[in-house]
Amino acid sequence: MIKKFALKTAVLMAAVTAFSAHALQTIDVSDGSSKQVKISFKEMTRLSLKDGKIINLDFIDGELDVKKNADDGDYIVLPNVNKPINVFAKTSTGKTHALILQPTDIPLETVILVEGKSNDTTKRTSLNLSKADSLEDAVRKFMTSMARGESPFQYEVRDINSDVNLWEEAKFVFLKKYTGPDFIGEHYRLTNISKKQMRLAEQELYRNTVQAVAIEQQVLNPGETTNVFIVRMDNEDGRH
Repeated sequence: MIKKFALKTAVLMAAVTAFSAHALQTIDVSDGSSKQVKISFKEMTRLSLKDGKIINLDFIDGELDVKKNADDGDYIVLPNVNKPINVFAKTSTGKTHALILQPTDIPLETVILVEGKSNDTTKRTSLNLSKADSLEDAVRKFMTSMARGESPFQYEVRDINSDVNLWEEAKFVFLKKYTGPDFIGEHYRLTNISKKQMRLAEQELYRNTVQAVAIEQQVLNPGETTNVFIVRMDNEDGRH
């Protein structure tokens, strides 16, 4: 085991200076959603950010061997498992991107992440929550619009892409904040970073100002991710 690790480490270190700059995959991460990325199962893969640097990779210990090139802001990765690997890539622009690395029988690979000018691809709609039949109806319509990636009438959407301290077993990222005359909406991504199955309950995320909580998938196996939506009555910053 020690010899195997030493060999991999040596290969990764050599790759930092010798890897080709030719990009075989260009991944658009501008919409904030999780992206499937093919990496080589047996060879090295270089992860890079167009017009920026990757400053940190978060993943479950033991699933990847990594080597960082601090000067170029690149990472060289080599998988230790033959299954999808969930990774959060934090960039020099302050954004965090969810990547699902899929080990595949392909040669060594270069992957370029492209953030684009803005992560806000939220669709604007004519939905006016002030005209809802009741508070319950307004909250339900607002929650539905966020889940569809839509913004109601008179609502501003701001990209946050910030980590929030929740539980040690979870990676919780605040993705988007919806601000309007009636409510504050928050879109989060929650990932089970533990080695055990996680069961989620919406009641655990309720606070005094929270009107509604929706969790898309309430049972997460290790490494799995789900969207979380929260509707508030005031302009809190979504700290829990």
